[in-house]
Amino acid sequence: MQPSSDDQKQKDYQDFIDFIKPLLLEIESIKREPYQLRSLPIQMRWEVTRRHPFYQKLWRDSADFYQKKTLGSDVFENIRREAAVKLLGMIGVNGEPPDPSTPFSNLGESELNKAWLSGAVHPITLRGMAGLLIAILPKSTLDQLGVYFRDAACEDTNSGESNQLQSISKLQAYECDKLDSYPAEPLVSINPAASQRQISEAIKSLHEQWKIERELKEHRDRSDKNKKYLEVWDLREGFSDEGTYDVSQERTLSEIAKVIGSSVSTANNHYRSAFELIIGKPYSPELWWNTIGVFKLNEFNIEHSIVSQIRPRKSPIPRPIPESILGTEIDFINQAPSTNKYELTYQELMAELKSFIEQGLSDEEIHNSLGVESKVPELVEVLTWMRLRKNETEK
Repeated sequence: MQPSSDDQKQKDYQDFIDFIKPLLLEIESIKREPYQLRSLPIQMRWEVTRRHPFYQKLWRDSADFYQKKTLGSDVFENIRREAAVKLLGMIGVNGEPPDPSTPFSNLGESELNKAWLSGAVHPITLRGMAGLLIAILPKSTLDQLGVYFRDAACEDTNSGESNQLQSISKLQAYECDKLDSYPAEPLVSINPAASQRQISEAIKSLHEQWKIERELKEHRDRSDKNKKYLEVWDLREGFSDEGTYDVSQERTLSEIAKVIGSSVSTANNHYRSAFELIIGKPYSPELWWNTIGVFKLNEFNIEHSIVSQIRPRKSPIPRPIPESILGTEIDFINQAPSTNKYELTYQELMAELKSFIEQGLSDEEIHNSLGVESKVPELVEVLTWMRLRKNETEK
């Protein structure tokens, strides 16, 4: 029997919650460091971003939010869209996200000024400037600025000076120390009439100061090697030019070493470098399972009707989530429809299965330990995949 439309919506939403909730618990270990993504050339930024599990899972809901797609009858659809936008922001994605299958050449590459392609210099949009003001100005100042903006937007009268010029004059006369301070962002205005030597000397001095203030280390440009790293990643994780992952296309590091004509250790080093490019953090087995692993487990055909049969050995005790870290970004979790309180999320299921595999239990013993009465082919498929990944992931 085919599931009803309401049942399918419920399943889709629960899949979303199962994937996102455990990642929120690890948000500080997953969130990208400032400038980490922007240190890459623009093309490489896109290549690593479209491979990120967050992006793979959330881009469609985020795009629907920006496109203001009509909401359906699913009451949680808008919550899901807003959450997707916030979560993608944590990995450096702002604005409407393209389909991960889109090649970089179709993203306006020919229109980009060559000066921006190195990743060392970045333009800032007017929206970005407005965002900076909202983020750093006191509410009282924002309130006054709102008055000036509102007045400037009114229709001009025939009495002389335009409303925009009047608002600018009022802004200049408005006494506010905060407005006369400089933002923490490394923004400067360059005089194009100055000599290149003068500009270079001034920027060099500022650059050194900014690095010291932000405790940033000097990094070598590895742009020429990044493509090699991603080549190994794609072979290992089964990522295709279509912008999707296929577990059946995964290859072992030994197989990859033969393809690229290197040693297994070199292939492994390339893979770990790719992991850091994509996830934004150095590789560790735990972080792999909490990002790529839970994403791929979520992609297996384990229906909730099967997952709900599985009971943990003891009721999972949720870790407290500091509000100072997550703020209101997990409010949508509290609004999730309630299922059986003992039903496992995908991450909890993965932790259970990993534990059983480490104990050396067979498929049949694992089924029995989980309380599943009959053998589930999809679960056997997951166990086979996890055993193969565990052998190399935790080396």
